[in-house]
Amino acid sequence: MLEAMIEAVGEVGYTAASVGEVLERAGTARQSFYNEWANREACFVEAHRQAIGEFADRVVEAGSDAASWRAGLRAAMTRALELVIADPSRARALFIEVHCCRPALPAYYETLDRFATELDRGREDGQGVEPEPPLRTGAIVVGGLEQIIRVEVIEGASENAWRILPELMHFAVLPYLGPQAAQAELASAPLAPPRPAAGDRRTEGDKPMPAANGDRHGDPS
Repeated sequence: MLEAMIEAVGEVGYTAASVGEVLERAGTARQSFYNEWANREACFVEAHRQAIGEFADRVVEAGSDAASWRAGLRAAMTRALELVIADPSRARALFIEVHCCRPALPAYYETLDRFATELDRGREDGQGVEPEPPLRTGAIVVGGLEQIIRVEVIEGASENAWRILPELMHFAVLPYLGPQAAQAELASAPLAPPRPAAGDRRTEGDKPMPAANGDRHGDPS
C-alpha cells in the first residue's frame, strides 16, 4: 500500500492522490486502508519516509567503495541520476510533491542533511585548498543539487538528466578541491544516455506537471 501511495502521488500529484487512487493501485479494500492509517496524509508520510530512505541508501552505497572522495561523489551522483531517469514519477513524489505535505518534510530534510554530511567528507581530500570551505558548505551544495534535480523533474526532462552530471560535479567539487579539479569535472564525459526499450513511449504519468505549491492537508476520497 505504501508503494501504491508513492505511485499515485508521483503520477497525479499529492493533492489529487485520493485514497481511491491508492486503493486502485494497491488492489485492496478501503477498510484495509483505514485499519492501518488514520488518513491519506499519515500514509504518505510513512511511504515517503521509507522511499526517500531507500533512495539515500542506494546513492550513498554507490560511492562507499570508491578509491577517493571525488570518485565516490561521481559514483553517488551517477546513481542518483540513474534513479531519477529510471523512474521520473517516483522522483516527482520524493522531491517535489513532498513539499505539499508538511508532516513529511522532517524526514526529507534529514535525508538532505545526511547527503550534506557525506559530501563534507571532501574536506579531507581537499586539505591545503584555499580558502577553506565555509562550515555549511555541504548543506549549501546539497541544496543547490536538489534544486537542479527538482527543476529537471518539474520540467519533465528527467530522461535528459544524464547530460548534467559534469555540471553537478563541477558545482560540488569546486569548494572542496579547487578550480582545477572542478574544471576537469566540467570537461568530463556525461553519463551515457539510457537505451529505451523497443516501442517504449512516454505515458501520461511521465508528462510534465506544473510545480506544486502550498500546503494542503485534505483527505480526498
